[in-house]
Amino acid sequence: MFGLFRKKQPQEAQTEEEPKALPEPSSTPSESAEDKVLKDAVEAMLVEQASAEVEAPAPSAPEPGPATNVIGADMHIAGSLASTSAIVVLGEIEGNVAGTAVTVEEDGAIKGDIAATADVTIRGSVVGNLGVDGKLTISPTGRVEGGVEARAIAIDEGGELRGRCMMRASGR
Repeated sequence: MFGLFRKKQPQEAQTEEEPKALPEPSSTPSESAEDKVLKDAVEAMLVEQASAEVEAPAPSAPEPGPATNVIGADMHIAGSLASTSAIVVLGEIEGNVAGTAVTVEEDGAIKGDIAATADVTIRGSVVGNLGVDGKLTISPTGRVEGGVEARAIAIDEGGELRGRCMMRASGR
């Protein structure tokens, strides 16, 4: 009847073809120049971090660890900070700081007093009085403006201290 019923043709055996792998693009189109710069920067930081781990840390600076409080470079704290652990300041603090060991890194700044039961290292700037049960070290980039009371003081060439100094007895 007019082609509605046709005789079935035998079907050819179908073979499964393996999927063809797509060629690897030489660079992903979504990777922008900014992404590449970021990727390169991360790789450089990892290399730098790996090489820094080989170098011995500064003897007076506390090693970052679970008992170290780090005030990041992008942080600004208005108020006092107290800890029973070491404190590393990369940002700014406007207020008093109390901890075991205190390190103010090059770009770090404290406008307030520091009280430490261990060593204090200043590579940045401090405007305030320092009470240090251990050793105060002011590096060549360090600036302190205020009174200092410490068991020992070391000021590297280029470091600045503007204020009065008083040495503490060892047992105090």
